[in-house]
Amino acid sequence: MGRMFRLPDPPGPGVLARGDTPGALPPGRVFLENPDLFAERVRSLTPAQRAILGLVAQGQINKQIAHRCGISEATVKAHISAVLGKLGERSRVAAAVRFAVFCERESRRAGDA
Repeated sequence: MGRMFRLPDPPGPGVLARGDTPGALPPGRVFLENPDLFAERVRSLTPAQRAILGLVAQGQINKQIAHRCGISEATVKAHISAVLGKLGERSRVAAAVRFAVFCERESRRAGDA
C-alpha cells in the first residue's frame, strides 16, 4: 500500500507565493481560489484520463501506469499531456496534487450528504 500523506492547505486569499505578481494568478492557481472551476475541468476528462491522473497522484511513473493499464508508455504520455491541457497545468505534479485535493473535497462532500 502507498504512503499516506496530508496535503498542505492552500494559502489564503491575498497570500502570494514568491515571484507572484499582485493581481495575477499563474496557471492552475486559480483552481485553488475557485474549486468549482477545477471540478468542472476534472469532469471534462475522459474516464481513461481521470484514471491515469489518479495513478499519477498515487506516485506511479509512466512505465508503471502503462503496465497496469495495458497500454504503451507513449499512450500514457499522450493522456497526461491531454490532462495537463484540460486542467491548465504545466506539470504532472501540480495536476496530481490538485486532483488529490479535489478528490478529498469530493469525498468529504459525499460523506456529508
